[in-house]
Amino acid sequence: MKNKDICLCIVLYKCQLTDCLTYKTLITFTKSVLYVYDNSPFSQVIIRPNTIYVHDAKNSGLSVAYNSAAKYAKENGFKWLLLLDQDTDFSGILFDDFVNSIETTPNIKLFAPKVKCGEKYMSPVKTWHRMGVLQKTAPEGIISLSDYSIINSGMCINVDAMIECGGYNEKVFLDQSDFEFLEKFKRLHPVAFIIGKDIKQQLSVFSDNNNSVIGRYRLYCKSVKGCEKKTFFEPFWLFILVLKRGLSICIRRKTLQPIKIFLSEYIRS
Repeated sequence: MKNKDICLCIVLYKCQLTDCLTYKTLITFTKSVLYVYDNSPFSQVIIRPNTIYVHDAKNSGLSVAYNSAAKYAKENGFKWLLLLDQDTDFSGILFDDFVNSIETTPNIKLFAPKVKCGEKYMSPVKTWHRMGVLQKTAPEGIISLSDYSIINSGMCINVDAMIECGGYNEKVFLDQSDFEFLEKFKRLHPVAFIIGKDIKQQLSVFSDNNNSVIGRYRLYCKSVKGCEKKTFFEPFWLFILVLKRGLSICIRRKTLQPIKIFLSEYIRS
């Protein structure tokens, strides 16, 4: 397998490519083609070779970006698409870790490393009605996508399989976009392979900035609002999911503002 087989897609928002943690820690991925989807208000100049730059001042979100990258990858002969956000530390994994895993398990269509947040793992983790908690350990090797959920950043997906399942739900532009995608993906490809290497992720919910946390919850409500509701009880569990997040912020931040946002952005909108 060569660099030409894997296309990297990084999504930016109000961040220069060279300043973002993900880019700075992709040490062994320098020869790979990089598809940069920039949701920032203003465009930037990218000097890096083998880079495709797309500016989206409308800030259409992750799902549009990933679908755009999949379309580019398909049209240009790439077999795999590696999804990246701007806030992940990839120093714990090498390009060859993905290559070796793909070559030794050719029937698998989705690969991902383990993802740590602090001292615990946030991916892959078991979920219950889309709700998961950080764990002290994470599985490696082949896992069932019915048993575990995986976050977007670090997922290496077979391009044909991604397109075959319908790609990302563009109404779910941020939070829950990974869960929505995996719900469709696992109907055709029920297993994934977890590489035995760790990457590190910072969750915005743990930010010290109160305005940032409140603003992020507003986006959370809007994004989850777009989730498909295929079962009778799905609206109820989504309601609980969003309310639970809001109440958690209320308690930690000692404010009722999340409840107002929940009512205006999720219930009444």
